[in-house]
Amino acid sequence: MFRRILVAVDPTHAEEGGRAITTALAQLAEGGEIRLITIISGEGTAFFPYVPDQPIEETESQAHLSLETLAQEYLSDQAHHDLRVLHGVTEHTLADEAAAWEADLLVLTSHAGSGWALHRDTVQKICGDPPCAVLVLPAPE
Repeated sequence: MFRRILVAVDPTHAEEGGRAITTALAQLAEGGEIRLITIISGEGTAFFPYVPDQPIEETESQAHLSLETLAQEYLSDQAHHDLRVLHGVTEHTLADEAAAWEADLLVLTSHAGSGWALHRDTVQKICGDPPCAVLVLPAPE
């Protein structure tokens, strides 16, 4: 069981986010914490399709609202949790956040070949030198 679980969420794929959160809850120790994170990169958002000509504030607001909705639906009072919308290179920002927050587990979903920026190569980079245990959920069949 893990005390601090960081869950990387694509807020545009609620079902995948829900699956990642449900998996994290199953691994969470009593009294543990879950942090939902989405990352905005220089080319749009890592867990949000690139939307040209959209102000960054609007993208941040949409991402945060999506995280709040997922948290209300899947976490409610089940676990202490918080939400983060961060900026940076996906794999570096995830690794840095996991290390800074002292996460015990990082939960990711893999979307090789999709439009999502958390592609297989990003997952491989994170898993190559992880700051904590990493659980990668495969894309559903």
